[in-house]
Amino acid sequence: AVVSPVVAGTAADAPEDAVTCGSVIKLTHVEASAASNTNYFLNSESKNLGSGSGQQIVTAIENPTTLNTLWWVREPNEPESRGTAAGCTEGTASPIQCGQIIRLTHLETMRNLHSHNVKSPLSRQQEVSSYGQGDGAGDN
Repeated sequence: AVVSPVVAGTAADAPEDAVTCGSVIKLTHVEASAASNTNYFLNSESKNLGSGSGQQIVTAIENPTTLNTLWWVREPNEPESRGTAAGCTEGTASPIQCGQIIRLTHLETMRNLHSHNVKSPLSRQQEVSSYGQGDGAGDN
């Protein structure tokens, strides 16, 4: 996936297009977009899967104008246990470095992007969902 900053804080030493802690981003699927010449954006909404994990649905859609495609870049859960791999330890507007652990929270529902060893009901590959109680807690 590629991150496209939509709203970003700026740190003095951060490149203008850096994704920073506190940014709100949209994620696009590069391979699907290249193959079909259409951009697909990671989307979630306040509906749960009818099978699999039963958690909040995450899909890829063509419509980039919906608020359901906005994801908030946040610090990982328990950053002190992540050591130097934890992103956002320097606060809002600190640039995210390659390999750092972050949390992506769906802006509308405040549930975190989540994957686990449950097969997707459609593709039978690993399911991706949004998880949590809507308080932004949990998952990285």
